[in-house]
Amino acid sequence: MNQLLQENYQAVVNRGLITKETTDLNFLNKLKSETVEAQLEFPITTDNVILNKERLFEEIADCMNVCNNWLIHRGQDPEYWLTVVLKKNKKRAKK
Repeated sequence: MNQLLQENYQAVVNRGLITKETTDLNFLNKLKSETVEAQLEFPITTDNVILNKERLFEEIADCMNVCNNWLIHRGQDPEYWLTVVLKKNKKRAKK
């Protein structure tokens, strides 16, 4: 597994935000919360210009981190599942 993903997971565990008692519903609710934050950081002007790109990108990364942590917490390798999705998308692109 990618060291960066594992270190991110461990940092969140060390903060006490992920424990043995953390459930799938907890992860889903956190993902919903991060998604809302990303939406709030996505103010755009009428000419479709993102006003705060860095903050938006950080919120998108937070969403990614929740998903990666969820997979790791369930004993899964996020890179494996990204590979599964990549293969699925490549197959769909050929149709």
